[in-house]
Amino acid sequence: MSFIVYVFAITLFLIKFCIGIIEQYLEAYASKTESKYDDQLIPLLKSLIKIIWTVIAILLVLSNLGYNINALIAGLGIGGAALALASKDIVENFLYGIVIFVEKPFKLGDLLKTSDGLGTVLEIGIRSTRIMTFDNTIIVVPNRNLSSLAVENISKRNARKDNFTIGLVYSTSIKKLDKAKKIVANILKSNKFIEKDTFLVSFESFGDFSLNLRVIYWIPEENYAKYLEIKNNINISIKKEFEKEKIEFAFPSQTVYLSKSNK
Repeated sequence: MSFIVYVFAITLFLIKFCIGIIEQYLEAYASKTESKYDDQLIPLLKSLIKIIWTVIAILLVLSNLGYNINALIAGLGIGGAALALASKDIVENFLYGIVIFVEKPFKLGDLLKTSDGLGTVLEIGIRSTRIMTFDNTIIVVPNRNLSSLAVENISKRNARKDNFTIGLVYSTSIKKLDKAKKIVANILKSNKFIEKDTFLVSFESFGDFSLNLRVIYWIPEENYAKYLEIKNNINISIKKEFEKEKIEFAFPSQTVYLSKSNK
């Protein structure tokens, strides 16, 4: 019994010692580099160290208890199929984790859009990846899902597209309609954060309750918070200028016509 306690005490010390070296030297080095890939390698190394030393400790304990380690390892061939089946998800996620690290479809800090929502990559582990959502909650996504399902890396975009409709009331004159188009176009043209000569403002359609202007433009900004700030400023400018020119926005409404009948 004392041997078992001794082995696991030494194992715990070795795990903490190795992880301490990683934190002392590798993390300090990674924090000074611009690349994010060495940052995501560190959690992987920590996990591997824990697994390796734990397996070694278990084998030493089993050997001390009189078990034939060679026979146990050979016996894995017999029970290997059952073990592989039982740990199928673990193995798959581990292999997909390696694929993510090698192919680098995303890195720490990237903004991802998955079936679970929109969030920032916090940690890429052996089995799963942790993502921080904009609700300040952490979701843990198996690596298999991130590799086999569609994942949109928003941070990789050269520019973010904004595509929306501005509805004006049906009483808007042609003169004011043209004025509205020019206002939006000038705001986009004068904005230094908008890709020049790529925006579009057009009288698109007659809606059920509005005259619809289609507005499309691109913002070459990777930072999502900055993108929202630019978009906010554009929307505020449009609202201000429309108010100055007394151009009215439409809202869902119905008009009821009553007729008198002569009896």
